[in-house]
Amino acid sequence: MGLIQVNPHGDGFVDTSTGERFVPVGVNYSAMLDMVHFKGKVRRFAGLFGVDRETEPDPLAEAAKYMGKLAELGLNVIRVWTEPHDFFPLGPRLDAEAADRFDRFLEICRQHGIYVSVGMHLTSVPTGWPFHNFQPPHQQWLLDQLYLLGRRWGKHEQIFSWTIVGEGQLPWYTKWLAEQWPHWLQFWYNDDLEALRQAWGALPGVHIQSFADAPIPPRNIGACLGIDRVTYGRLEELPDDPWAGSTWRYDWRLFLEHIGARRVHQEVNILRQAGAIQMITVGANSWTFPNLPASQMTMGYNPYFLTDSLDYFCEHNYPMPQCLPGGLGNPLDSDENLQRWLIANEIMGRIYTSLGKPVVLEEWGWYGPGRAAFAGVDMGWRSAEDQLRYCEAMMETTQHVFQGWMYWMHRDMPHDGDLTQVCGLFRADGTIKPWGKRYGEWAHRLRLNPPVVAKAKGVVDLDMKRMWTDDRFHETWWHNMIRDYPTRGPLDFRYVFERKPATDWPNDIRHLDIQTGQQDYWAR
Repeated sequence: MGLIQVNPHGDGFVDTSTGERFVPVGVNYSAMLDMVHFKGKVRRFAGLFGVDRETEPDPLAEAAKYMGKLAELGLNVIRVWTEPHDFFPLGPRLDAEAADRFDRFLEICRQHGIYVSVGMHLTSVPTGWPFHNFQPPHQQWLLDQLYLLGRRWGKHEQIFSWTIVGEGQLPWYTKWLAEQWPHWLQFWYNDDLEALRQAWGALPGVHIQSFADAPIPPRNIGACLGIDRVTYGRLEELPDDPWAGSTWRYDWRLFLEHIGARRVHQEVNILRQAGAIQMITVGANSWTFPNLPASQMTMGYNPYFLTDSLDYFCEHNYPMPQCLPGGLGNPLDSDENLQRWLIANEIMGRIYTSLGKPVVLEEWGWYGPGRAAFAGVDMGWRSAEDQLRYCEAMMETTQHVFQGWMYWMHRDMPHDGDLTQVCGLFRADGTIKPWGKRYGEWAHRLRLNPPVVAKAKGVVDLDMKRMWTDDRFHETWWHNMIRDYPTRGPLDFRYVFERKPATDWPNDIRHLDIQTGQQDYWAR
């Protein structure tokens, strides 16, 4: 087994020791995922080396048991999380015992031919900070931890990749963001306050005398309402949004993307400085965009701005939001619902593959046999055959879009709080489900016939200003694209942004009034 890298064509992966195509087909692995009443609150406990009522007392024995099962199926990769309370209990020092245990874990994976994608923390409880906090000083502490991980394992061939941000989403407002906003505007408008005033137009009750006076725009109406309110069939019921399509709101969204991209660039750079040679990625919580107004679930982490730093992209796609009141519908309730969901997944995948890098479906899945809930809504009982039917349909359609798959999860976690309870390849007692067997067959099939992204029939522009700021436009676009895609697709997609104000200066100035002997104001 050698180091895995993106192949020279940028459309898949290669084992650098053999030059052979490598197709990642695997699962997300955590020894435990449990909702626990702890210190007066119900909290989610996750642990790569955790122990609960279903695991072996020795977490390494638990890992060896399941790595053997996964290897028997023909799977070749797992995704795990390094929890700070295990690896950095004192903060700035990598714990020697945890490091030794992780070395032994990697050796178990090597013995079974399983690569490991390493993510940072899955749960916020042990970190002492809000989940995915991007602000100082937490970001600096996170960089320090990444540096130590990179120093220790940055050349380990068993590591498939580093997932530095999993399902990142910036908040609309924090005090720290508000402090950065005037500085970003000064940069964006080239220190030209009048240009900002003209771009934004009149704001009620606001007189902008300096960049520090610039207010933060209201959030999209749709993002402030329940998911059942922002659907194509109910758009006429949405309250009026006076700032839909506004440059004011667009600038704020673009500012958030700059903040998120800077975080990603910093974390990639620190891993590379530490000597890490493996691939680096970010897991995007797309889930897929319909009914998630203006792509709020990836706010701050649009893949367009991460392209230069990352080796490949990841998506996390689940149909749970579609099962809520007003959603597109549970995909297993009808063939129509299932087809709409499959088409939406293909569109979302193509939006990412259009950026020219491989895309892995890093989290996905469905449940059965049993019941599952999401956001307080019972999604109903599903059988093992239902799970098989959904997942089989996903594999059939996504093999022409994605270049890798990591199913959620390796086994049922009966004490967790969502579909994770009954979505595993294996039951909690370790017996395999019908879908687990079929997934193994898919691994063998894809190894013999690696996935190929279907050639596009055309290119569709994504008007990001309207997609970000106007919920009606966003939802109507998705509805029409899902409706028309079966006859128009496959399609590629091109992000279209309004550029930085000074960057639209022409390079060809032969048609302009060229002055001789004049000086620019800065030279006077």
